Amino acid sequence: MHNVGVLSSMLSRIPPLLFSGWRHFGASAKWTYKSPSEHLRRLSAPSETGKWTVKDRVTLKKLRKSGKTDEEIASLLGRSVASVKWELPRTHRDPWTEEELCKLDALIAQKVSNRVMADALGRSVYSVSNAKSRRSRTASQGKRAGRPYARPKTVHRKWTEDESMKLLEMRRGGASIVEAANALGRSRHSTAQRERRGASGEKHLVMSLDEQRKMVEMRDSGMPWKDVHFQMPRWSQAALCLRYHRIKRDSFEATRTGELWSQEDLDELRRLVAEGVPFRDIAVRMGRSPSGVRRAYRYHIIKERYNSDQSRL
Repeated sequence: MHNVGVLSSMLSRIPPLLFSGWRHFGASAKWTYKSPSEHLRRLSAPSETGKWTVKDRVTLKKLRKSGKTDEEIASLLGRSVASVKWELPRTHRDPWTEEELCKLDALIAQKVSNRVMADALGRSVYSVSNAKSRRSRTASQGKRAGRPYARPKTVHRKWTEDESMKLLEMRRGGASIVEAANALGRSRHSTAQRERRGASGEKHLVMSLDEQRKMVEMRDSGMPWKDVHFQMPRWSQAALCLRYHRIKRDSFEATRTGELWSQEDLDELRRLVAEGVPFRDIAVRMGRSPSGVRRAYRYHIIKERYNSDQSRL
C-alpha cells in the first residue's frame, strides 16, 4: 500500500490533460477517471460488499434470466460491473442430472452440433463440449455424482481360441484393427496386442525345430512374409522375421561380428545397397549383424558420398 500511495502521489503531479481520455476497458467503457491517483485508489481499494454469498449468486442468476444487463445487475446488487461479469460464469456450473445426461447421449447419437445441444439443454457450448469428451471415454472410478463421466464399460476377459482365429481370418481378409475390434466387441488396444502375440496369445513361446525348418524352407523359396505368417498363424509376422534372420546369422561357421570392415567388404556392401537389398538380407549374406551393416553404411559409404560432393563447396 505504501508503494501504491507513492506512485499515486507522483502521478497526481502530472497535468490532468494527459489523462483526460483515459477509460477503464475492463468492466465498462463509460467509466472515465479524473486522475491516475483516483484510478489506482479504486483498483487497490478492497471490495465494499465483500465475497459473493449463495444468496447473492441465486439473485444474480435470477436477474440474468430476467434479461437484465450487467450494468443494471451491478446497480441493483450494489457491486461493480467487473465483479458481476466475473461471477456470472460461475452461476452456470450446475451439476449434470441423469435426465440431462440421457438427453445428451440422444443428441450425440443424432450427430448434431454443439450449438444445437447447448440450446436444447440450456447450457453453454463449452459445457456441452466438455461433457461430450467425458462421455466418450470410460472413467475408471465410475460415474461420479453430478459429473458427466461415463459408466465403466471395459470388461477384462480372456481371449478364446475362436476369437483368435476369427481375428486372424478378418485380418487376412483385409479388415482393419478398428473393424475387427468392433466385430469382436474388443478395444483397439486389446485387438492389436492380440495380433502381435499371434493366435496363441502367449508372450513367450519356443519355436520347435520342425517349425524353424519349415519357416526357413518357405522363406528361402521366395515366399513373402505375409504368406509365411498365413501358413504359421501361431506366430506373428514380426516374430517369424526376427527368428529367421537369427537362424541365418547363427548358421555361419565363423560369424564376422566384431571384425573390421575391409575395402572389399565395403565394395560388396555398396553393390548390395545399390541393388536394393534390405539390410537384414545383407547381414545374412555377409555374416554380419543388421546393426553392424547399418553402422558401416552410415559411417563409410554415406561419409564418402558427402566428402566427394563438390556442390557443397
